[in-house]
Amino acid sequence: TTRRPWMQNGSAYLGCVLGLALKLGSSLDVQSPLWASKHPRKSAIINKPLQPVEANANNFLCSAKRPDEESSNAVGRDISFDERYKGKMNEVVTVLYKDIPLFYSANVAPELIPKVLGFKPFRQWIENMERSMNAHSGDMVLHSILLQSVDMFGSQKVGFVKINADVTLYGKKLPGICFLRGNGVGILVSLYCSDSNEEYTILVDQPRIPLGESNNLEIPAGMLDGSGHFAGVAAQELQEECGLLVKEKDLIDLTDLAYGSRHPGVCTSGGACDEYLRLMYCRFDVTLEEINAMQGTLGGLRDHGEVITLRIIKFDDIWKECCDSKALCALLLLQQLRKEGKICDQPCVNQQLM
Repeated sequence: TTRRPWMQNGSAYLGCVLGLALKLGSSLDVQSPLWASKHPRKSAIINKPLQPVEANANNFLCSAKRPDEESSNAVGRDISFDERYKGKMNEVVTVLYKDIPLFYSANVAPELIPKVLGFKPFRQWIENMERSMNAHSGDMVLHSILLQSVDMFGSQKVGFVKINADVTLYGKKLPGICFLRGNGVGILVSLYCSDSNEEYTILVDQPRIPLGESNNLEIPAGMLDGSGHFAGVAAQELQEECGLLVKEKDLIDLTDLAYGSRHPGVCTSGGACDEYLRLMYCRFDVTLEEINAMQGTLGGLRDHGEVITLRIIKFDDIWKECCDSKALCALLLLQQLRKEGKICDQPCVNQQLM
């Protein structure tokens, strides 16, 4: 077989071709004015830095695109709730004298809608949105609400509600997933032992399935019943979980002393949940015998699924023994209020250990 000259000297020819390509590439540098004048569109795109594109609320896609590129997955209110759930609107919600469409997912029974509309945490969320929208003078807009799920406590009482609100601020879509459960209350207890001249606290050890934990230390706490009666709920929780009887007037509202009317409580997880916590404090004078009697005893309402064991630890060890945010926030507020002289510890006059 006769070999062509360029095949006989393949290495030499390949070297020449590569050298020519490199030379041409350097002379047609995409950054050069000559190349840019011939390819203005490509130059405009290539010379711009990559910019991150926000996560798409519909497909949670997040990628880097050049600002001039067209995309079928354009960011923003590309697909509104009105379009995706057309035909599934059951109600409208009045917000600032305007009817806002309320859509619901297929797993939400239509008969639950009136219960959700009367659910106090949902009504409170609407009030909060109205206040925020007023503060932004029309730049914050609630377009629609998607009701995604409803968890009932029994057959009549709404427990938890999950919604996705279509909200924009200055034309930019905001994350709108909200878990509505309402406010709660937590109680920090001081047990002053005169026998040893030491201060202790009482914690509840209980399973927390959302955390995947069978043993989680925290201060006694509970959900509000919708009445806004913080002290009453706190006193009830102390009795149910810890066996401690205390009158409402002996409970000190740490959050009220710290914030007054500026905040309804401590915000626990504002990125997803509506809950504010009112944190209470009370002090008991106890004997060492009483402390030993409480250590390791069972508490809580078993028929309500509460599996609680009481743990007594030194008050100064709360911060390192317990990762409960309620406990740590209450501890900080108490320390600061003591510094400012707003709390002068006195034992509960009407205290009683059950």
